[in-house]
Amino acid sequence: MFFVDAPFKGKTEKPEPKIDPNVDRTKEMWVPPEIVAEGRENRIPYFEAKEAMDLEMKELKEVRKQIGTELREHCRPEIDEYVDCMVGRIWTVLQCKPHAKEMRRCLKKLETPEYIEKRTKELLLERERNGTSILKSKARGNYNKLFYDERDPLNSMHNVEGHPGGR
Repeated sequence: MFFVDAPFKGKTEKPEPKIDPNVDRTKEMWVPPEIVAEGRENRIPYFEAKEAMDLEMKELKEVRKQIGTELREHCRPEIDEYVDCMVGRIWTVLQCKPHAKEMRRCLKKLETPEYIEKRTKELLLERERNGTSILKSKARGNYNKLFYDERDPLNSMHNVEGHPGGR
């Protein structure tokens, strides 16, 4: 080795912050309420709506990703057979056509618009209840008028019994 010390140091592990589980931090405000209210009143509605739309799209993207994972997991044997057939082929791809048809048949059997809509509603409700939804953040409601507890962000998608915006 030409260097006295290595030119690049290895990754150093950062110590994890110590968090006391007995302390309730839900009521802490990092900014005084007067400043929050003033900033909230001076925000531009267009940008608030744009932020809300972006977050809804991110939420739906995560839900669709989860649905896709579930569908692939259900049809795993057919997908594996197709992949095994395709690996290493260049000119003889047509030999894998029966496997491709079987895989598509399995996916089409499950991936109906009704199933996708129903599963999307279920996953959105589940994320809301678990607290993993980025749409129902109470802290975000302090700064953005479009996010508050009484608003149902996906009203058209939540027509499910037991949901505050549902029937």
